[in-house]
Amino acid sequence: MDSGFHSGATPLVFIRPVGFTAADSLRLMQAAQRLNEHVRWRLAPAGVQADVYLAHRANAVYANARTAGRRSKSSNSNHSSQGHDSSTDSSTNAYINTQIRLNSKGLYRGHPVCLLGRAGDVRRYDQSFPTLQFPAALEDLRHGLKHIEENLFGLRSMYAMGRRAWEERTRWKTHRLQVFEGTRLIGAIEPGLWRVHILSDAPLELIEQGHTMLVPQSSAFGAPGFQSLPLERALWEFAKRCPEAMLDRILPHAYLTERLTHRRHSDLSERELGDHCVAILSALDTSSRSAADLQKGLRMSRPALLRALACLALTRSIRPEQRSKGLRLWLKWLPQSLRTKVFGPSALI
Repeated sequence: MDSGFHSGATPLVFIRPVGFTAADSLRLMQAAQRLNEHVRWRLAPAGVQADVYLAHRANAVYANARTAGRRSKSSNSNHSSQGHDSSTDSSTNAYINTQIRLNSKGLYRGHPVCLLGRAGDVRRYDQSFPTLQFPAALEDLRHGLKHIEENLFGLRSMYAMGRRAWEERTRWKTHRLQVFEGTRLIGAIEPGLWRVHILSDAPLELIEQGHTMLVPQSSAFGAPGFQSLPLERALWEFAKRCPEAMLDRILPHAYLTERLTHRRHSDLSERELGDHCVAILSALDTSSRSAADLQKGLRMSRPALLRALACLALTRSIRPEQRSKGLRLWLKWLPQSLRTKVFGPSALI
């Protein structure tokens, strides 16, 4: 178990509890961390978008904003008419603020939700959160996360392909990476074109456990039945979810010693990038900065800084300023085809 984690074979998946007491949230997260198998469940750090939310069934609202708003106003009105004091009204408002509004697919902010407890659990007016009964809640947690884990196809498959790509980065200029389950081709990575290809009906476990074969690059990959995605997406998932101990190896030393600048616009949305990466890109809008400058100016912890820089570096969003200047002087004299042949797609790594 641990060997797989430290080698990067098992991705981190970030959880955020919503509407629980601090004590209940801590107990739930401690239990979630013991469920490590195909993924590693971890509390979403500040500034990182959660992949999965934990919520109480009593707080789940399957309604549009207008319906929920009427329900909230009605609740406030009823309590006021019954003569409750201001502390009771405050508690009721706190309850409304802990509600989690799910769409028709049961998603919250586009992500799955693990629901715990019973919808009819009694709430006292002196409490802001519904009652959570243990150990029944832990059993709900185990079943809910197991189901969600089995449906994280995009996250887990992209992480597996990104990890393979990074491990074979020294071969990017000359080879294509193909993933097999036995003799069946289930995936391919084309570094020269920055594309990842996954067989549409391939089971997730086979993508994660298949063996990799290096094939000399000659022509573009063209097998039928494959879904094609940007390689940056796979490398992003790998950098975001690898063990913290791997970050020093993933991030080239130049990114910690030289001033950094923009390289290309990221195709990821600000929500996907997360607060830390957005803050770094915004800081670089005004001038180039060193990693130390960014850490101090943005008040980021060292692990958070390394994680964000690794994500931005592997997706070609940033690069060292001196390297950028040197490359521009050389590359402007070379035709596009020769640039790729000489420097390859792995020039940043």
